[in-house]
Amino acid sequence: LPDVSLFAADGAHSAYWALCSDSTTDGATGSPYTECKDGSLQNGIGGAGGTSAAAPAFAGMLALIAQSQGGARLGQANYVLYQIAKSHASAFHDIATANNSVPCATGSPNCGTNGFLKGYDAVTGYDTATGLGSVDLSALISAWSSVSLAATTTTLKINGSSAAYTGVHGQSLTFNVGVNPTSASGNVAIVDTANMTAGGTLNNGQLSIPLSGGTGTATYNGLPGGTYTVTARYGGDTSNASSTSSPAIPVTISPEASTTTLTVNAYDGQTGQAKSLSSATSNDFILLDAQVLGAAEGNNTQGIATGTVTFSNGSTQLGTATLDSGNNLASWPPLSSKFQFLNAGTYSIKASYSGDPSYNASTSNTISFTVAAPATGISLTNSGSITVARGATTGNTAKITVQPSGGFTGSVNLTCAVSTSITSPSSLPTCAVTTPVTITGTTAATATLTVTTTAASAALTRPLEQFLLGGGATLAMLLFFGVPARRRAWRTMLSVLAILVIGGAIGCSSSGGGGSKSTGTTPGAYTVTVTGTDAATGKITATTAVSVTVN
Repeated sequence: LPDVSLFAADGAHSAYWALCSDSTTDGATGSPYTECKDGSLQNGIGGAGGTSAAAPAFAGMLALIAQSQGGARLGQANYVLYQIAKSHASAFHDIATANNSVPCATGSPNCGTNGFLKGYDAVTGYDTATGLGSVDLSALISAWSSVSLAATTTTLKINGSSAAYTGVHGQSLTFNVGVNPTSASGNVAIVDTANMTAGGTLNNGQLSIPLSGGTGTATYNGLPGGTYTVTARYGGDTSNASSTSSPAIPVTISPEASTTTLTVNAYDGQTGQAKSLSSATSNDFILLDAQVLGAAEGNNTQGIATGTVTFSNGSTQLGTATLDSGNNLASWPPLSSKFQFLNAGTYSIKASYSGDPSYNASTSNTISFTVAAPATGISLTNSGSITVARGATTGNTAKITVQPSGGFTGSVNLTCAVSTSITSPSSLPTCAVTTPVTITGTTAATATLTVTTTAASAALTRPLEQFLLGGGATLAMLLFFGVPARRRAWRTMLSVLAILVIGGAIGCSSSGGGGSKSTGTTPGAYTVTVTGTDAATGKITATTAVSVTVN
C-alpha cells in the first residue's frame, strides 16, 4: 500500500528526472563519458523515471530529516508520516485526480475491456493510488519532532547473556530481544558494526525478529568474522517510538575452516554448447569454477566469503579471480573477459582460496584432464545472401572464407553449384568462384563468388539459321547429290543458289515469318553451394550455402 507519492513517471510524454552523470557509457562505442560536462549540455543530459527515480529521491529526503534530528535513526518512517498527516496536514499535497491504471494484455487478470488494468482511483484524502500525496520536505522536517510517540526500551541477549561473546564463524547463536512497553508491535532488527566487505550479513538490520507480547527469539549462525559490536534495533509502530539496545554487546568471531570445490567445464568453440571434458580440444572453451563454503555448514553456510581464488596447473599459476558475493563463486577466465583456449596437453588443475576474517584458506581437489589437438581440417563461411537482377553479374559482396583448423596448410580447391526449388526454371544462374586459395598459417583465406543470370530477350531467330538446323538442308543435299557426276561441276553454283532459296522458303514457312524469344532466368530464390577440397589428398572437404535472390 502506498504511503506517499512522488514523481514516478516512466519517461513517457517527456516526463522524467533530468540527470547529469559522470559515469555514463556510450552504447555504441562502450567508452565512458560525462554528461553536462563543464556545466553545459554539450555531452547530453540523462533522464530517469519510475520508482528508480522516486525511491532514491525520497531516500535523500529521509537523509535530510535524519540530519535534522541530530543523525538519529528514524525507525519505521511511515508511522511518523501518518502522525504528521493528522496534525500537520499541510506537509502533504493531496492528489485527488487520475489513477494508477496501466496498459495490460487482453485476457490477463483484472484487465479491462479498454486494454487497461483495473487500478485504483485517486480521491480526496488518502487513497490506494497515491497514499497521503506528495510531500513538502521543509514542512516534514519542521513537524518531525512534534510527533508524540511513547518512549520504548529495547534489550538484547546472545545465548542468554549480554556479556561479550567469543566464538567461531558458523556457530549457531540464540538472539533474545525484548521491548518495553510489552504492547509494542512490529519487528526488532539485529544490527552489527562489522565491515560489510568482511562477510557481514546482519548489517543494516537484515536479520529481523518479530515481536509477540514484547519479546522475540531467533537463531542464526552467520555472525561475520572480526571484532565488533551487536545491537538490537526496534523500529517503532503507530504508538511507540523506536529504540536501540544498550550497551552494545562486543563480539569476536574467528574464521572457520572452509572447503573449496573446483569444477571444470568444457564448451564447444563453435556453438558454445556444453560438451564432455574428456573430448575437449584446444578449439574449445574451458571454464574453471571454484566455490568456497564453510566446512561445518556446507551448502547451508551463512555469510559471504570474500577474497581471491588462484587457479593453477600443477605448480604453474593460470590466473586469479575474486569471489562473487552472490554465490561465493570465482571463475576463470573471468566471465567479463574473452574465453581463452587452453593449448593441447595434459592438465592437473587446482584452486586455492586466500581466506578472510570469516573463512580460513583452503585448497580444492585436483582435476586432471587432457586437451587434444583439434583434427586437421577446414571450414567455409560466406558473407551472406546476395541479390542479382536478370542479365547481371554480382560478386562484390559475395565473399567465401576458408578457415583452417588443427594446423592445416596448403591449397584448397573451390567449386560451386546452383540449385533451386522453383518448378521448371529457365536459364539457371551460373556461378564461378576464384580457386584455388592457399592457407599458409592460422589466418583464413578469402575467395570471391560470382553469380551470373540471363536477361529476358525478344531477339528473333534468322531464317537461314532455322534452315540449317531444319530439314531444308537435307532437301538441298538431295538436289545436289542427285545430279550425275559429269554434270555436277557446272551445276555447283546453281545448286548452292537452290539451297539458299529452298532453305529460305522452308525456314520462313516453318517460322511463320517470325522468330522465338528468351524469357531469361526465372526470378526467385536459388542456392549456390560452394565446396572446398584440399588439393593434396582430396579427403578434407567443407561446404557453405549462399542464398541468391534473382529479381
